[in-house]
Amino acid sequence: EAAVKEIRFWLASIAIHANKKNSMVHVFLVGTHKDLVPDPKKHEEINDFLNAELSSLPAFGQVRRNKNGEGGRGMATFCFFAVDNKTKGGNDAQVHFLQQGIELVAKEDPCIAMDVSFSWLRVVDRLNEINDKLVVERGEVETLCAECGVEDEHVEYLLLFLQQQGIVLYFPEKGLEHFVVLQPIAFLVEPITRIVRQHSIHRSDDIPGVTTHRDWYLLADQGIVTRSLLDVLWKGIAYKT
Repeated sequence: EAAVKEIRFWLASIAIHANKKNSMVHVFLVGTHKDLVPDPKKHEEINDFLNAELSSLPAFGQVRRNKNGEGGRGMATFCFFAVDNKTKGGNDAQVHFLQQGIELVAKEDPCIAMDVSFSWLRVVDRLNEINDKLVVERGEVETLCAECGVEDEHVEYLLLFLQQQGIVLYFPEKGLEHFVVLQPIAFLVEPITRIVRQHSIHRSDDIPGVTTHRDWYLLADQGIVTRSLLDVLWKGIAYKT
């Protein structure tokens, strides 16, 4: 029940954030630990259960079907891919079917077929070579762009394009426009996981002053974080620039 509730949450989130004209999001549901539930009959039961529980959600229509599912009576179409993640895909055909499905979707995406200047691609390669920094100043990116043949007036368009593709984080708003985040996930993981965690299990005793703060139980019990507590939670997080 908890797992279905989690899937409902993410499908609802997808429906909200991808609710744009001509927007098409492809969703793959993956069931791991097939080594613990290897019976194809059980996979068929899980598929029927998921269809019954999730079919009313708008985003469920965007879930890619697995036409090579293994049911109790042979091949079947499932709404999920049952994989044995312990094999790392080496001996599990379902992992390969999942990979093929993702590759097919990627090839259909207009972004993959988009014409992009070679000078922009050179900039991406150069940015990927910067391994010792999560954040750089915009001036450093401008210098790098000039070295790669990108004209000054195109730098802003390039940064916005890279932001759109999820390659960097760049916001042109005042106060933020001077910095470019090169590794968005690594940049966000620590501050977010200090807030979004199972606080009853993973307490924040490792962060000085958090569990003794007057607003601590608001976060732990109700999921509410105050600005005052946020200042303590994020104290000490530093990024090399």
